Amino acid sequence: MMQRTIVGGTDRAGSWHPGTTTSSADATEQRVLRFGILCPGTLLQEWQADAVRQLIALGDVEAAVLIVDDAAAAPPDPIGRSPLRRALFRLCAHGTGAPSATRPARPIGALASLPTLRCASSSTLRAAGLFSADDVHTVRAFDLDFILYFGADPVRGDMLGAARFGIWAFVDSNGETDRREPPCWWEIYDRHPVVGAMLERLTERDDAGIILRKGTVKVVDWSYAKSVDALYFESARWPAQVCRDLQAGVADDLTAEPTPIGTRVAHAPHALQLARFAGLTLTQRGLQIARKHLQYDHWRVGVIDAPIHAFLDPHALPSVRWLSPLRYGEFLADPFAVVRDGRLTVMCERFDYTTQRGTITSFDASADGQTRDEQVSIGPDVHLSYPYLVEHEGSVYCIPETCHAREIALYRAESFPRRWVKVTTLVPDFAGVDATVFQHEGRWWLACADDDRMPNQRLLLWYAPDLLGPWQPHAGNPVKTDIRSARPAGTPFLYEGALYRPAQDCSRGYGDRVVINRVTRLDPRTFREEPAAVIDPSMLGLNAIGIHTISAAGAMTLIDAKWKKLMPQLAVRTALGPYMHRQSRTRTPTAASTP
Repeated sequence: MMQRTIVGGTDRAGSWHPGTTTSSADATEQRVLRFGILCPGTLLQEWQADAVRQLIALGDVEAAVLIVDDAAAAPPDPIGRSPLRRALFRLCAHGTGAPSATRPARPIGALASLPTLRCASSSTLRAAGLFSADDVHTVRAFDLDFILYFGADPVRGDMLGAARFGIWAFVDSNGETDRREPPCWWEIYDRHPVVGAMLERLTERDDAGIILRKGTVKVVDWSYAKSVDALYFESARWPAQVCRDLQAGVADDLTAEPTPIGTRVAHAPHALQLARFAGLTLTQRGLQIARKHLQYDHWRVGVIDAPIHAFLDPHALPSVRWLSPLRYGEFLADPFAVVRDGRLTVMCERFDYTTQRGTITSFDASADGQTRDEQVSIGPDVHLSYPYLVEHEGSVYCIPETCHAREIALYRAESFPRRWVKVTTLVPDFAGVDATVFQHEGRWWLACADDDRMPNQRLLLWYAPDLLGPWQPHAGNPVKTDIRSARPAGTPFLYEGALYRPAQDCSRGYGDRVVINRVTRLDPRTFREEPAAVIDPSMLGLNAIGIHTISAAGAMTLIDAKWKKLMPQLAVRTALGPYMHRQSRTRTPTAASTP
């Protein structure tokens, strides 16, 4: 007789505890998770179908039944029925294209043969959030582990316990949103920088659920469609992530206490609000184009004579010693440093707007005077930045950002800091940005973002027994989606027994400020962190508008800060720069110019 093992399970009468197992005899067999889909009709939207596809792609998860809630009330139409209002909505919301996430989905082959259960519950019961006893009994007979719910009506009563791990539903979570409102509409209208969503396990309380996953993405203030797609397609990943945790016995979120969730009554925007929405999006689109061609980020690197953990104190006001500025059209950013023989040697990105390329430069930034910067020979012939430095077993290593070469590679100094040799590729065929390595509890960890998809909003992790590898991806990748605190921003550090990780807050713009997160759980299957401190330019008494790197160098700390500069004359140089750069590289030297 085969042994059947359920990792983190219950029977109908018992309560579930993560990590518990039941067994019967000789061999072990991982139990396949079975789920049902509860929706008001037989047609899914594209993002909903994507969530189902990702579940089925796990291999040990199978769809068992499609539950059609025929008695579901039609959701209120916040736009209204007036042809003029609906035409204005389509004009202003879909001016850059309709969201692909909410389009009717292509048929899903795996669902074509599913049994379909049409609920016989009356509209009166469903108005109260209840299902008939017959419907609940029929659903129980499918022996489901969870039900994925794509409706808007409340669910109460016995149906909440018809599957082992309950009913999972998606809820907008930007503070106090209602799932029946047009997604992202009021966030754009009210000029909110971010919009959030949650996957929750429903409870008897309409205002509280058990949060299984949550994330925050940036509002694209000039495109309703891009905002909706970013939010919905990102949240479609979460059911599969929870299932991976279930199979590993680490899904303790399923039994957490319900968390209050604010709601507000959906209301239709009136005609003036629709017109204002159209004006806002068009204005923001025009400003985006103008900023792209006339206004440029200008970064400077500074040294602070205080350890990095000093920034955990919200009242800290350290003074900054700024390194010398560069020529017009260039900037320095992403500083990292080591202290050797009492000298502070900095490596950072040097960006030239004319060539639209970054290179790595170095200089002595000791207190008794800064030497002239020197070009560093490292990495392939692509844009280079974020030269993350690691001292290990007597050698200095560097992991520069080389996302355009699609690799995260490790280099060792042959002649520090000018000449480097490639040691190994840590993560191949991956456009990693801001790769950051550190040690924690006997493992090496690598944190980074993905340049191919939402680089400022998603955090990915790898782990290895040694700096040289082999490196394995974290089971929960991407382990976090939050525009406010995901992308790495410098050196992780230990302080009073806790691990802290600097991250970028790009909610109001790229490189807006740095959030220092306290890591509360980190292992190959789980990751949890919480904000512990914020580093804002105002803390340093600066008139800068951003900070996006903070790194440790012994008892000193390095930062970079951003200013915006109107440089219209640079627009021509920037436009012609790549052409002139190619010409200069291909031009054959004349006799007069040959040394």
